[in-house]
Amino acid sequence: MTRTTRLRHADPKNVTVNNQNSSLTETDIAAARELLRQFDMVFKYGPCVGITRSMRWERAERLGLDPPEQVNEILESELYQRAMPDLELYLCSDAEAEELPITPSVKLGMWDFGQCDPKRCSGRRLARLDILTEFKLSYRFPGLILTPSAVRTLSPADTAQISSGLAVVDCSWAQLETVPFGRLPRGGERLLPYLVAANTVNYGRPWKLNCAEALAAGLWICGRTADARLVMSKFSYGEEFLRLNKELLDIYTTCKDSAEVIKKQNEYLENERNRACESSSEESQSENTDSEDYVESDYEVDSLGNRIEKVKVCNDV
Repeated sequence: MTRTTRLRHADPKNVTVNNQNSSLTETDIAAARELLRQFDMVFKYGPCVGITRSMRWERAERLGLDPPEQVNEILESELYQRAMPDLELYLCSDAEAEELPITPSVKLGMWDFGQCDPKRCSGRRLARLDILTEFKLSYRFPGLILTPSAVRTLSPADTAQISSGLAVVDCSWAQLETVPFGRLPRGGERLLPYLVAANTVNYGRPWKLNCAEALAAGLWICGRTADARLVMSKFSYGEEFLRLNKELLDIYTTCKDSAEVIKKQNEYLENERNRACESSSEESQSENTDSEDYVESDYEVDSLGNRIEKVKVCNDV
């Protein structure tokens, strides 16, 4: 299936030339806008707003659909091929959004131990989209490796080493004891701090991140937010993952080393526990107050304000 991942635009009205030396004329630009309009009119596998073309192509591929012939004609046209490298394209749903790169600025990789459902594997999807590379077990990766067998937590202090790449170990959380972690490259192993999953399998569960979420978190913590957004843009839950963890990610990016990351993590968790206890206590107190309001009294108050014992009526017949 043909893909042009640099195209993120959904509204032809927003197309502008970003190369002052471009040979495109105003007529060319107008024609290119019309091509984009035709493109979005005929490609019916997803909404034009708030979703990248590459995501729509991926969705169509997942459904076993081929793009309409008219789409291929547009993509292969001379003007389209000549115009696209010189056009600056934005998501019309969020004009101020950070522009996504075409490819990650660092090498992303994965060791796949075949324990996950291939149809749900986020790492394999990224591999199909040429976002990451699948490694053989013997591959000596020089970058950082996110693995549950690590003893050191990822932090902004790893920013220099992440330039050599970031990789994950794709395995099942239920089968960790069977994974040969000892055969992986040594020296770059890192743990991720506390974060919450947003994927459809483990939504809302702490620590249970999938490959894509782990890569995005690692990239974000080390200052590569555009790369993190690129990874998450390939998944329907991508923005939700960043939303759920925004506060934590912002905290971790301000830390200087692993020790501070762990300290901030524990402070956050302690605050959350205290908040939960306070909330539970308030709810309990409210329930007790409400129940007291409905407890029947053993006395009545007469018109003069005197308390008198209620007369109990026997209903037995």
